[in-house]
Amino acid sequence: MITNCIIALRIDLKNPTHQIGELAGVCWAIKREPLRKKLHLIGSSKLVVRGLTTNLLKWEAKGFIRATHKDIFKATAAELQMRTAPTTFQQAKSSRNLRGSKEAYALAKEGTYKETYDEPDLSIEPKFDLAGAQLSEISQALAYEGICEQRTLKYKRGLDIALDIT
Repeated sequence: MITNCIIALRIDLKNPTHQIGELAGVCWAIKREPLRKKLHLIGSSKLVVRGLTTNLLKWEAKGFIRATHKDIFKATAAELQMRTAPTTFQQAKSSRNLRGSKEAYALAKEGTYKETYDEPDLSIEPKFDLAGAQLSEISQALAYEGICEQRTLKYKRGLDIALDIT
């Protein structure tokens, strides 16, 4: 039995692109489907298909340092690891000829007009939340980048006062 699942989503992100919308849709579809049911996803975005097939293991080994859209990819990777049934991905050469593509484009357009945002569920079950990178996969420079990505700057009042004086 083949089930087509197409939904209109509106995502509140800094840089909403076609690729991010498709990735959020993939994450939503994987979370929605039962863990023991086969899932075949067809996408038009090379970033999404290659990211979830070719690059995912590399990104996981490197702790998702330098990975684009790491939050959504990390949540999607965790959902894929929980699945017990096969999940396959297919790169669509031309999405115009695919069954359901007209409906998908219409719903994508409808999603842009929605007044409320659909927040993607990026929660990760703790036992599937891989933290850090494998030591065999990173260099000192990459480790430093990872530290800089996680570090938050502390507010220093003295600097604010010094700037007001000048």
